[in-house]
Amino acid sequence: MCKGNCPVYNKHWTSFIDINAVSGRELQPELRQMVFERDEYTCQRCGQVGGKLNSHHIDPVKNNPIESADVDNCITFCIDCHKLAHKDDGCKYSDLAKC
Repeated sequence: MCKGNCPVYNKHWTSFIDINAVSGRELQPELRQMVFERDEYTCQRCGQVGGKLNSHHIDPVKNNPIESADVDNCITFCIDCHKLAHKDDGCKYSDLAKC
């Protein structure tokens, strides 16, 4: 019964948002905050504390939208390390565009 009443059940996540028009920070601000708090506002790649930080999805949203809101699927990176992460195999922007 619950599934029948749910307006998003069995729908593709892109039916609800234009992922290109809205950044991840705007989509999941609470998740972003939880990730930063868990990681103590520290880049998990280089150790930078504070500054401009990004919450990075380990398994990209396009690959796994179900777990996109899972704090365990995210990691805190500084801006430079976030750019480096998107140069890793499977995480390059060109790889994500194929999803």
